[in-house]
Amino acid sequence: MHMDNKIFGEYVFYEDGNEIARSKNILTKFGKRYITQHLAGQNNSSSKDIAIGIGNTAATVNDTQLNFEFYRASVNVSSVDIQTSQLTGVSTYGVVYKTTLPVDVSGIINEVAIFPSITFGTTDYASKSISS
Repeated sequence: MHMDNKIFGEYVFYEDGNEIARSKNILTKFGKRYITQHLAGQNNSSSKDIAIGIGNTAATVNDTQLNFEFYRASVNVSSVDIQTSQLTGVSTYGVVYKTTLPVDVSGIINEVAIFPSITFGTTDYASKSISS
């Protein structure tokens, strides 16, 4: 049997406790580099931001920024999510990051990304922004 291990992102939006949007998201090569460096102890920044954008260009594995970021908020909750299927016994492992968007932040959100709060070197994971 061939097991296919995949790393991906998935965002879920809630409003008043009700899920209003869910979508799979890619993990860029820079995201994989950041995770690898973090696991190797080469960066110890634990603070992260969730950025949202209104751009409509399809994401690629080479992206280092959102197409058009319009809001960024600090991650205020992070947790581990491990789920095991009772039918197959296969486990999935996840990390959950949460933030709250203020009610005055509105728009059609097409992009979501997690960035380190502190930038590192020349690949600073920065994005275009109209406000901070």
